[in-house]
Parts: sequence; C-alpha cells; structure tokens
Amino acid sequence: MKVLINTSYGGFGYSDQFIVEYYKRIGIEPGEYPEDDEYMSRDNPDVIALFEELGSEFASGEYAQLTVVEVLDGLGYDIEEYDGAEYISEAWITVTLEQLSKGLTDEQLQLAKRATCIRLETYIL
Repeated sequence: MKVLINTSYGGFGYSDQFIVEYYKRIGIEPGEYPEDDEYMSRDNPDVIALFEELGSEFASGEYAQLTVVEVLDGLGYDIEEYDGAEYISEAWITVTLEQLSKGLTDEQLQLAKRATCIRLETYIL
C-alpha cells in the first residue's frame, strides 16, 4: 500500500489547492468539507492517485514536502517524525493469542517476515 509522508522539516500538510481539487473530484463543494480526516487519509487510494497525478509541489502544504512510500499490503504502520520530517518507524502485523498458540498461516508468516514487529491483539473483559 502507498502512504504519504512529509520528508521536510516543518510538518505534514496538504496545500489548500490540493484539498479543494480533491473534494471537487469526489463531489463535495467548499463549505461542505467533512471535519474529520477520513476522506484525506494518508493511505487513501484516491488521495494517492491525485497526488501522483498533480505532484508533490502542488499537493504539499506550506511547510511540507510530501512523498509516497510503500508499506507491504496487510501490514499496519506507525509514522514517527523529527521536527516535522517523517518516516515509517514500524510496519507490523497484528495476531491474536489463539493464532499464536495454533500457529500462524502461511500468509501471516510471510507478512511477519517483512514486518518490524508482531503486535498481540488483546481483549479486556
């Protein structure tokens, strides 16, 4: 999967014109933009496609230099930053205690080999 990160000091952000263009393309008018980030998430395939079409200079906010990085499909990821410059700090697979005790599937094993860690899904009763 593709993920957008900021590679410049200053912090992640989209340009105003990128936001307007994105919402225009999905049929949402100015003034009706949703308050949450669900539509503009870093790994939204539509956001990535528009970014790749229009380029980093158009898409990046005032203090950002956005770029696409690849994370293996099926892995979760954590983004860390130092003074606004970001990187993927971990790519992980989540499994349950039951899955661990019975043994991981071949697909899970392949993902685990490429992950930086395995997270145990816990349930609090």
